[in-house]
Amino acid sequence: MRPQPPHSLFADINSPAFVPAEDMPEWIEATFLDPSSPLRKEEHAHLAHAEIFTIRGHDVEELLGVVCRYGADAADVRAIVDAANQPPVIARGQIAMLAAPAS
Repeated sequence: MRPQPPHSLFADINSPAFVPAEDMPEWIEATFLDPSSPLRKEEHAHLAHAEIFTIRGHDVEELLGVVCRYGADAADVRAIVDAANQPPVIARGQIAMLAAPAS
């Protein structure tokens, strides 16, 4: 099952707009880095021993700040913008099917 936002996010209307799921690193490892996972890619193998891709609110704010100040062509941000504007390589339904636990 995909990681879910903490329940506190829904209990408190004053909570931050972005809170990473606590079990995100474990889910990423099982879904994308485990050699037996159907979503594993060799290009991600170097991340198997890394301190893992929890995106924090500050990271998002920093990226938005760079784009607002310098435009999308600054600091290789253009590649992120171009990738975001492309259709997904794997459809949402396929991800849900592939990431579901085996029964």
